[in-house]
Amino acid sequence: MSNIISLILLSLLLINAPLGATEYVIPSDYSDSVVGKMHYVRVKRGQHLYEIAKNYDIGRNLVINSNPGLDPNNPPEGSIAVIPALHILPDAPRTGIVLNLIELRLYYYPPGQNVVHTYPVSIGKVGWETPLGVTKIASKAYKPSWNPPESIKQEFIKAGDPPPSVVPGGDPRNPLGNHALRLGFDHGAFLLHGVAPTMRYTIGSRVSHGCIRLYPEDVEQLYNSVPQGTEVRVIDQSMKVGKSGKHIYLQVSEPIQEVTHYRRPTMSEAMNELRYKSGPGAHINEYAVELVIRKADGIPHIVGYTK
Repeated sequence: MSNIISLILLSLLLINAPLGATEYVIPSDYSDSVVGKMHYVRVKRGQHLYEIAKNYDIGRNLVINSNPGLDPNNPPEGSIAVIPALHILPDAPRTGIVLNLIELRLYYYPPGQNVVHTYPVSIGKVGWETPLGVTKIASKAYKPSWNPPESIKQEFIKAGDPPPSVVPGGDPRNPLGNHALRLGFDHGAFLLHGVAPTMRYTIGSRVSHGCIRLYPEDVEQLYNSVPQGTEVRVIDQSMKVGKSGKHIYLQVSEPIQEVTHYRRPTMSEAMNELRYKSGPGAHINEYAVELVIRKADGIPHIVGYTK
């Protein structure tokens, strides 16, 4: 009987699963820091996982981690894709923009509203790291032109694909897309921007030269809602603990590419953080914690509960 009920519930989830919203109401209890939900999507003929991920505002790396048994480019028709549109808010002030690099995710807290907007991003690859620290949105540009610096030109030339000196705004080949928000880091050298249409399924990976890339629809929302001067906090938080009702969640992320400063959290560090965030009387499953640390898949997992 329990199997039948489970199948019915799964069918309802598959039928009624909405496209993933980027706006979530923040729990009124500040200690509750989990928003969103898990989705289970039946793959249609010819559909790839990156397309499904985009529909739910999930990035490339996360959808691969969530579906280790499926070929992301050619999943079997009728197979079930796991879409973890479930997010633990970063341990940072809930104001302005918070960008968690290792998680490949951006959080925006509109002033005066009890909501958070969250989007997957791509960040700088090894050797072209996106900087950490606190800055602000220095300026915004609609249909910006792309003027590749000499260092980037040389990289393209070595790959046999020399770029033009300038790609005008609005050109479909423009890697900045149609919307850009310039950060205050390094005299404005780093941007939050969209992508050319051919690059949309790279979101959620480390591929840029330091800029932060978003799906075109996401960066347009940010462009229209984020005022110039908004604070931007760039962090690198590999372990996050969250609570939703009685459930306690743990999320551990690791870099897509090897970086020298990364160190996976220890069991002791995770347990200390879980006990601190969960409060007295919480029950933590140490075996579940160990599994989450070992997998480091960037997905929130239930590891305990409160009484």
